[in-house]
Amino acid sequence: MEIQYQEGIIMDILIRSPVRSLLRFKCVSKSWKTLISESYFKMKHLSHAKNDLNSQKLLVRESFASGLFNFFCFSLSTDQLIRDAQNRPSKCTPFGGANIYSCCDGLVLLGLNYSFGDQLLLWNHFTRESTKLALPYTPFKLEYTTFGFGYDAISDNYKILKVNRGGIEPALEILTLKSRSWRSIFNFPTIVCPKTGSQMEIHPYYQDFTISPMVFVGGAFHWLGRSYNYSVVSFSTSNEVYGDIPLLERIYRFDHKQSSNYGISVLGGMLCFYSTDNYHRDQPVTFQLWGMKEYGVVESWTELFTLRASDSYNITPKYRYADGDVLLRCSLDFRRQSCYGHVFRTSKGQLVGLSGSQSAFQEGIVYTESLISPKSLI
Repeated sequence: MEIQYQEGIIMDILIRSPVRSLLRFKCVSKSWKTLISESYFKMKHLSHAKNDLNSQKLLVRESFASGLFNFFCFSLSTDQLIRDAQNRPSKCTPFGGANIYSCCDGLVLLGLNYSFGDQLLLWNHFTRESTKLALPYTPFKLEYTTFGFGYDAISDNYKILKVNRGGIEPALEILTLKSRSWRSIFNFPTIVCPKTGSQMEIHPYYQDFTISPMVFVGGAFHWLGRSYNYSVVSFSTSNEVYGDIPLLERIYRFDHKQSSNYGISVLGGMLCFYSTDNYHRDQPVTFQLWGMKEYGVVESWTELFTLRASDSYNITPKYRYADGDVLLRCSLDFRRQSCYGHVFRTSKGQLVGLSGSQSAFQEGIVYTESLISPKSLI
């Protein structure tokens, strides 16, 4: 016997369904296919997914010395990360360099490096849709360039910011997806960066040599800049105004020669700074994580926790659970054991999968399941 449901009840059920289920549900009827394909429904689904742990995923890129790479997806809602089938963007060969730069609303910004040149892609892992983006005007190399991807609520538009660093031609450019064109930004601030001895040299804020990625929070892009000390530089997506968020002295007071990793991240919507210090052959490393409890208020920087690890040399935070536990990517120290690679474990010490490989390099980013098509944004 056929059962009729009110349209509101159906909507309420569908917005709570996983993306892959919704893709199958399009075959149920024409009305369901129309509903699931509507922009309004996609935004309702995304709004619910952002507050649903079951919709939070860890996308991992696994690459090998041979040049082969794959992408895998894992759920963050279980004690053990469950590995999904491998998936790559369509028309993407499995060979070459691949960088995961940023993600926003379920879309991942990828940089692909092939023998014939670089490519920038927006990719939805679950719907398997991708679109190629125009390349910036100024020269860049994927290994020396970082990109940020965020949403500007005022103009209802997605934007990508490019920052060169590492000794190549300094340049900032921004891409507004609706316009499909890059635009240079010339009014970037400069600061004095001390060199050895009494010589001084002028550097732009972005001339930093850490591996810290660009993060998006509070409607602005952020990256780690340096003058005499480190600070967090911000760039607003709406009015394109720079800001400067200083770090407390006790945060950046570490030996850079012995620090193997330091940078910023966003955990649970909170801007964070992390460092891995005391990288000695015969001593465990010390990892510290600081969070800015109130965005923009320097005095609200708070030490979240400190831990010591004897089998790792780099530790990077990836996700903060509701109970305060943090998912960490740990680079294994091959000098102390027979293998190298990476593991993902929590700050409480629980190993959550992705055991180290003899030849694999793994990097991951947390994102939210989404129905949004990258092709609809340009």
